Amino acid sequence: MNVLNDAQQAALAELDALGASLSLRYEGLIDGAPGSALSAALEDIVVRRRPLLEELARCERARGQLPHAPEEELGALQMVVDKTIDQLAGTVSLAARLASAEEDWLARIRGATALDWRADEMRLLERLEADAREAVACLQGLAS
Repeated sequence: MNVLNDAQQAALAELDALGASLSLRYEGLIDGAPGSALSAALEDIVVRRRPLLEELARCERARGQLPHAPEEELGALQMVVDKTIDQLAGTVSLAARLASAEEDWLARIRGATALDWRADEMRLLERLEADAREAVACLQGLAS
């Protein structure tokens, strides 16, 4: 059983798991609606975010923690809900839901930046925050 020794380790673990779960969710939606504007936006987010999440996992390992696996069951369930909403309410509603998920992710990142980090870790958090802000703006644009 992993024991998180400090607030930074807990924050890294939470961000890693949540970021990976969002990526899995987005990848499932990309596969389900290839060629759509939303699919293209999600693919851009996933590709752009992948190296940041890999760096986040390296930070966890450097602190002696193993990166956490994404909640695959939760991600799969969210994907099914997302696809159902897309079919029933349309892409605008789905884009709004995904923008809300990104806003939650952004809030978690901002919460983590309040902690005391090494300079390299803070730079990573700042890059994750900028990426999340860009994703929120993109998805909100598709939702309007």
